[in-house]
Amino acid sequence: MTQFPSAIEHIIVVLAALLNVLLLFLIAKFSSKELGLYKYLLSTIALCDIIMSLAHGITAPRAFLIGHTFAVTPHALFVEPSRALIICYSSLFTLPFYIMNIHFLYRYWNIKKPERIHLFTSKPFIFLLITVGAGAIGFWAWLMTFMGSVSGTDELARRYADQYERTNDDAWVTMDYKDNYGQWNHRTIWLMIIFDGLAVGQCFLAILLSSLTFYHIHAATAISPTLKSRQRRLLIALCLQTAVPVVCVYIPYLGLISSPILALDLGLFPDLCPLLIASFPAWDALVIMIVIKDYRQGLLSACRSSRIREENTNESVHHVDK
Repeated sequence: MTQFPSAIEHIIVVLAALLNVLLLFLIAKFSSKELGLYKYLLSTIALCDIIMSLAHGITAPRAFLIGHTFAVTPHALFVEPSRALIICYSSLFTLPFYIMNIHFLYRYWNIKKPERIHLFTSKPFIFLLITVGAGAIGFWAWLMTFMGSVSGTDELARRYADQYERTNDDAWVTMDYKDNYGQWNHRTIWLMIIFDGLAVGQCFLAILLSSLTFYHIHAATAISPTLKSRQRRLLIALCLQTAVPVVCVYIPYLGLISSPILALDLGLFPDLCPLLIASFPAWDALVIMIVIKDYRQGLLSACRSSRIREENTNESVHHVDK
């Protein structure tokens, strides 16, 4: 039963990485001057998604819900499974929304405060953004070190062994909402509140910046209707991009870590989460390639050129055969 979704997961990981490599090619070759510095931000997303795909392929996380316990462990095939591996992997998921919010800030400044756009070429500002991003990853990883196991370790190990026919000792990150005596684990509850608060806060910031940008695009009088339309399309593309990690990462994440407090049985949902999480870099790339006209037309142009070259080659071979 587990081999089938695992095979799909591997295919999705490879496809996601390839799609983002293709996106990098399209950005490098077909970005118009109107995109300006934004193409570098799009390249950052593509690179981040490639890293996320590789990290997922290496870690292969597996989630379990048992009563009041949530647990995740790496089903790693190419490296030694460890608690540190799953912590590092999980902390990387602070990046998608952080980078998206940088994009929203860029779009907002582009309309409301265009004089600040030059900051995105400023080395101190870039260093600040990188430092904050690295700090967010480190903070998330540090919080996860407080996650442990008060109950259920033996049952988790047994269920993992039954499902995957291998052992994975000492490679678990768990959230036990109740201890062995049935008492609430207040540390775990506070961790859940902090994790959920950080995720919801990121979403709120994205909604705030996107709403303000939509408003200022609509209210702007100093820019042409054509430019307004282009800015609106780029913002819609960014909103669609943002919806991808919300649906594929944050909703599954919130469901997995929050449902054990009520001991909810989510059925096959924990088994499907790795597929959802693995797919989000692919959807990210597809949204950009489909919605942004430069890359959509560039991809179609590249496909047409390839087909024409193939037809010419076939005609040449046919002519030689004659």
